[in-house]
Amino acid sequence: MYQTMSKDYKLLIEPFSLTAYFRSITNIPYSFDIINFLIKLSHLSMWELERRWDNFSFDLWTEYWNKISALSFATIIEARWMLLNNLINSKDTNNITIELASWLTPRGLNIVNNWNSTFIETDRENVIKLKKEFYEYLHSINKKTPEIHVLDVLNFQHFREIYDLVKIEKYKNNTINQVTLLSEWLIIYLSKQEQRTFFENLREFSKLLKELNIKVNYLTIDMPTHENFTNWLVHEDFSLKDHLDVMSRVDPKIIESLHNTQEDFVSYHWLPTLKKHYYTAEIITSLKTPKLAKYKKIPDLKEKINKFLTQKVLFAWEIEL
Repeated sequence: MYQTMSKDYKLLIEPFSLTAYFRSITNIPYSFDIINFLIKLSHLSMWELERRWDNFSFDLWTEYWNKISALSFATIIEARWMLLNNLINSKDTNNITIELASWLTPRGLNIVNNWNSTFIETDRENVIKLKKEFYEYLHSINKKTPEIHVLDVLNFQHFREIYDLVKIEKYKNNTINQVTLLSEWLIIYLSKQEQRTFFENLREFSKLLKELNIKVNYLTIDMPTHENFTNWLVHEDFSLKDHLDVMSRVDPKIIESLHNTQEDFVSYHWLPTLKKHYYTAEIITSLKTPKLAKYKKIPDLKEKINKFLTQKVLFAWEIEL
């Protein structure tokens, strides 16, 4: 089952493994299934993953990662998970959720195994191939899995194929009246022109579904400015200017996508007014990250996390298309 990996496949597996490691230490549901699968596939160990997160300078850019604590990544991964789950769970049963660029996250697994909700995962072909391997593994331990389909957000033909799937669901259940398109960590990876193509595809997809009397909402939590602030949690002297300077050398596509404010981004893409969803006190107080032994020695940890997550620049946002 576990194939010998090509170089490209290995590059795909490793970032999934690093993020999955953080999810597993905060006990997000199904994270242990994911990390166990990835460890077997990548031949990485839990020790190696922990070492990479705690010693970024060993593997990445010293001038950047020395200034950022692994804690900021763990905190934002856990908080975003809770916020998005709360928002999806608040949708009524006449809603279909379609996750764009779903990567190898446990969100769909959590929903289909615990809620009575229709959830479809989509991503590019190479990621879907990996996800199919993972779901074959889960079937062997009697877990339900979400429906998965290839969808490149820049290819409108793929949206047409998803429209056909929604149409079938509508015929099965005529009470369906809304589709929520969900994304996490997507927009920041698109150039400005790609972002424009993406939103044009969303609008056209919405027009198709309106013919079925289905409205479309787009819900996301990866506004380009969102991740700029993760480093403030422990290293508040690491400024936005520092971040932009480093990212311009790391990935030109990402720096091209960064905007100073959400309002600039919205104006650029002619989006309607956003509905903003902030991190609640309930989410902040229920985080497991600050309770982890490896982080307990950081002075004023609770206050720093609270200050970090209550910044007005951090929110999920939703628009009706």
